Amino acid sequence: MKRRRAIGDPDILVVVSEAVEIEGLEAQTALDRDAFGHVRLDQRAIGAVLARYIEQRTGIEARQVVLGHLQRGGSPTAIDRLRATRFGNAAIDLVDAGKSGVLPVQRAGRIETATMADAVREVRRLSDDYIELVRRFAGVVG
Repeated sequence: MKRRRAIGDPDILVVVSEAVEIEGLEAQTALDRDAFGHVRLDQRAIGAVLARYIEQRTGIEARQVVLGHLQRGGSPTAIDRLRATRFGNAAIDLVDAGKSGVLPVQRAGRIETATMADAVREVRRLSDDYIELVRRFAGVVG
């Protein structure tokens, strides 16, 4: 991370699964179990633990984001979890392929790869249909 920052890369993305075991890092251990007896991985908070570790080791500010929450602004739905799984899988493939400076994106329901520059090149606006729908639900007419 320090090397990437030294060569002028201001944006560094770390993708981590809640199930990951990182030597020397202990995530939350007193966890609830689901109805099948499986540990609730969403309670491990490995993202927060790793972010603190990165900041302590590098001095670089680190923020954790739960993808499902970022996408919808609330508790993740089944679709959020599936989308996050697809993005995570694609991110792992990119890492395995040794690719950097790219990210998984969704286009027409498919997961594809884009450069950061491509991803932010243009402002993408909601269609007028979506804006009208939001106005109706918010009670705004016209």
